[in-house]
Amino acid sequence: MPSIDWTLDRLRAYRPPSTRPPDFDAFWAATLAAHQHPFDATRAPVDYPVPGLTVERVTFAGYGQGRVAGWLLSPPGSGRSPGLVVFHGYTGNRGAIFDVAAWALQGFVTLAIDVRGQTGESTDPDAAPDGHAAGWMTQGIGSPATYYYRAVYVDCVRAVRWLQSLPHVRADRVGCTGISQGGGLTLATAALEPTVAMAMAEVPYLCDFPRAVAISQGAGRITYTEIAWYCRAFPERTDQAFRTLSYFDGVNLAGRIRCPTLVSVGLWDDICPPSTIFAAYHNLACEPRKLDVYPYLDHATTSTHRDEKVRWAWRHLQA
Repeated sequence: MPSIDWTLDRLRAYRPPSTRPPDFDAFWAATLAAHQHPFDATRAPVDYPVPGLTVERVTFAGYGQGRVAGWLLSPPGSGRSPGLVVFHGYTGNRGAIFDVAAWALQGFVTLAIDVRGQTGESTDPDAAPDGHAAGWMTQGIGSPATYYYRAVYVDCVRAVRWLQSLPHVRADRVGCTGISQGGGLTLATAALEPTVAMAMAEVPYLCDFPRAVAISQGAGRITYTEIAWYCRAFPERTDQAFRTLSYFDGVNLAGRIRCPTLVSVGLWDDICPPSTIFAAYHNLACEPRKLDVYPYLDHATTSTHRDEKVRWAWRHLQA
């Protein structure tokens, strides 16, 4: 099959050397234990014309002093429903209500959040003070304790926990999904929050950093290229940068995932190279798991895969 990366046979065999640091689990256990403060949530109704669909703008306390903002959509009916947390792509935001309404109309209480500091409303008052390349990929990269995605991953875990706390949500039936950065956050959240019941990661970002930085040109855009820019500017910091990234790599996190997980990959993807996604998928410790391979797809999704996501969500959350 055509691929901008390796041949499909080689992709299926690819398992990179482990970069998982010895204190990986201890780091995340301490991080999550330190962020169990009250949610201090706010909920404001939003007028929306679809009968029976309840829409709210919500905020809750995230990592540190940050506030996470999002849409909460509740389906028609008075019973308890399964839940779904939706994460967006890099530099983006939670989108319009329309973008996630389909999930709520299928019976899922749906929470779509803004990733802190990006184009949405979630705040990032805990930003690291040291210099970094354009974007967020190297913000605080001098240490795992100060790295940007430490805060983001905690925000995502707290999003799941807050949704589970709502009385009209079935706490044991909450899943997560997203595309690109959202796919990477889906894997990270399922790895760090063992109560996640299902994960659907489309063309996930934040996987296999060493290979991604080595081969991804990002079509001239910011993404993994930011890390290369940083290492070019500070070559003496390269080793520490990749050590920091190892705590946040989807390949290293995948081994902690135990819930049913659906992943997609496009073999023409020059943003999230196919080999990086195969590497994360191969480390999954869950069953069932499924990798949908799209030979001529770049960094995108398809209607076919959206239908597969609906089937996966119904099978594992609504059944």
